[in-house]
Amino acid sequence: MATMATDQATALRRMAQRRTGGEAPVRRSPVIAIASGKGGVGKTTIAVSMAIGLAKRGKKVALVDADLGLANADLICGLRPAARLTEAVWRVARGGRVTADLVRRISMQGPAGVVIVPGMVGPLANASGHDARTAVSQTVDLLSRAMDVVVVDHGAGLGASVREGLAGATLPIAVATPDPASLADAYALIKSLRNSANERIPYLLVNRAKSSDEASAAHARVAEVAAKFLGCGLPMLGSIPEDPLVSKCTRIRRPIALAAPKSQASRQLNRVVERLCEEIDPNGLGSDRGRRGLLARLVRGR
Repeated sequence: MATMATDQATALRRMAQRRTGGEAPVRRSPVIAIASGKGGVGKTTIAVSMAIGLAKRGKKVALVDADLGLANADLICGLRPAARLTEAVWRVARGGRVTADLVRRISMQGPAGVVIVPGMVGPLANASGHDARTAVSQTVDLLSRAMDVVVVDHGAGLGASVREGLAGATLPIAVATPDPASLADAYALIKSLRNSANERIPYLLVNRAKSSDEASAAHARVAEVAAKFLGCGLPMLGSIPEDPLVSKCTRIRRPIALAAPKSQASRQLNRVVERLCEEIDPNGLGSDRGRRGLLARLVRGR
């Protein structure tokens, strides 16, 4: 363990040196941003499961909990953070930048080797929403220099943090349930992105569907309205069935991808992860382990 921690610290120090050394820019990894128009749709459970699924397929994965006030990815993973993204926000609020050493300090080893940056819990005094968004952006940027993929779990709603996060992502994903209110809020989220002159259209992921037919019908309803009033298509990433094991795993603070890998929800999540792998690595080349030696050793554990 001590050797692993030393490796991580060395990698982060190298990143800090590179940032000031005038070297050529490092190529960034894909960023998967997950959000929802309505809270309580299972977004964080999906984000955690996606990160674990990608890691189990040999990817170096970081999960950033960017819910600015109600973060709970660490709870789902059964972790007890000693530090949070809050420290990065404070740094930015005081006029500084998020550094490699700071990312190392606030990150922690999660399930399946996923590097997790725990998010903010409660309001943050003496910092603005802009400070928080900047801190998230800089943290994601640093991690994208070292990992194969970064998963960002944004909050619910139509706030600037959600819109900017989806707009800047390689793969933006909007999560909704078949509930009419959830679908209406998902459409509102998509509309807000279009109104901000953003050309990116998020994938729709339907969660807690009673059947594949219900999921397809839910997607069709939102896609029809988007085509009619926004003039855009709406790609569907997939669907996750209603599964009582999800709630059970949440109560015991174990990700369903590990606690119940053969459950219906886990099987469908695996299909979604396969689709993501095709999107971020269409040639099937796997991890590009030679191109980022900066933060990469975080994945080995602390």
